Amino acid sequence: MKKLSIGATRIFCRLLNRMGKQTHIRLTADEFLPLVLEQTGEVSTPYGPGKLYSLAHYYEQQGDLMRDPEMVFIVVDNRREP
Repeated sequence: MKKLSIGATRIFCRLLNRMGKQTHIRLTADEFLPLVLEQTGEVSTPYGPGKLYSLAHYYEQQGDLMRDPEMVFIVVDNRREP
């Protein structure tokens, strides 16, 4: 398991903000495969409860949706409300 760099964390946070309260979003751009971010579950961690997010490009092969590649992120949000 690896920790995201500061730059990658900023990009991932923008994706999460864009997702809002939805369980998934699909991003499209001309000439690229669609990119899907979805919340796939929750886990317990030593740092507190975490949410699992899958980030993957999808394409169709012989009628089946295929992920290429898939990355799974654990997000533990321990911010405190003021």
